[in-house]
Amino acid sequence: RAYQTQQTTETDTPLAWTGWQVVSSAVNPANRTVRAVLDNRGYVQVFTNGTDAGVYQATASARVAGAPLGGWTRLGTEGFAYLIETVLDGAGQIQVFAIGADNTMYHARETAPGSGAYGSWAQIGTAGDTATFFKAGRNQDGRLEVFRITPDGLVYHAAETSPGGGWVPWEQVGGPTDTANELAVGTDSRS
Repeated sequence: RAYQTQQTTETDTPLAWTGWQVVSSAVNPANRTVRAVLDNRGYVQVFTNGTDAGVYQATASARVAGAPLGGWTRLGTEGFAYLIETVLDGAGQIQVFAIGADNTMYHARETAPGSGAYGSWAQIGTAGDTATFFKAGRNQDGRLEVFRITPDGLVYHAAETSPGGGWVPWEQVGGPTDTANELAVGTDSRS
C-alpha cells in the first residue's frame, strides 16, 4: 500500500500534519519508486511503479491539503525497472523518466499542460545506452537534462535541444576512469 501525509495548512504554528492515509491498495509500490510533482495548475500528480513493472499515475482531486487522489492510470503497456523520475518542463508539461526492462532510458510527456494524459514512451539514445541509476532536472532555459550511470559506473548526460524538443546524443561526463554509484541534480542560482 502507498500512504500519504501532508501539512494541514501553511498558517498553522507550529506546522501540523494530518494522519497517514492510504493512497491506494490497488497499486502496491512496495520496494518501488513513488514520485509526486505539482502540475502547471497546482494539482499534485503522483507516479509509481506497480507490481507488474508498469508506471502508474494518479491526480489529486483538488488543490487543497488532504485532497484524495483519483484512480490510478497505467502509462502505456511497457515494463520498467524500479526507478522513475518526474520533472515539470519549460512548456508546463510533466515528463516521466524510467529505466526500461532493457536497462535503457525512456520518457513520456504529458500531451498538454495539466492534462494528466501522457503520450507514448520514447527511448532516449539507443539500445546500447544502458543505465543502473539516473536523475533528471530542468535547466534555467527550460530544457530538461538527464544524467545516467552505466553498469560500469561511468556518468553520461543528455539534454533536450529546446524545451520540449528532441534529445542530443549521450555524452560522457568526466574521464574514462571517473565512476559513480549515485548522483544528485540541483539548482544553481548563478546566472
